[in-house]
Amino acid sequence: LASMGIYVFRQEVLRELLVGSTTLDFGREVIPQALGTYKVYAYPYDGYWTDIGTIPSFHQANLDLTLPLPPLNLYDPELRIFTHPRFLPGTKVNECYVRYSVLGEGSILSGSRISDSIIGIRSVVRAGSVIERTVMMGADNWEP
Repeated sequence: LASMGIYVFRQEVLRELLVGSTTLDFGREVIPQALGTYKVYAYPYDGYWTDIGTIPSFHQANLDLTLPLPPLNLYDPELRIFTHPRFLPGTKVNECYVRYSVLGEGSILSGSRISDSIIGIRSVVRAGSVIERTVMMGADNWEP
């Protein structure tokens, strides 16, 4: 059993649990404290989930997406993924070696070697760059 960090509370119950309390962690303190006093329900989830609460686990979860058969296959036509359109141009790859990587749209890669990495949107990778096992977040906004 794991806590995925998604909780729904009645406002008055949450207030009663937190006011005057020194508890900080929902999964370790607040939920166990509520078990003895309030109605607590759980939802059994059998899909993909991984804890990304630390920098190393966040990094590894992202790198897992570069595997030939990732644990979370974002390309599965049966998997419903909701996102918003960005209307960016396709990624431009000029004289690069790219292996087991995910390239965000709107990026420009030139004369570089990229392996086992995530290259975020609107990234610029210049000639001579070597990127391995890297999660490069990219530029989610653009300031001219």
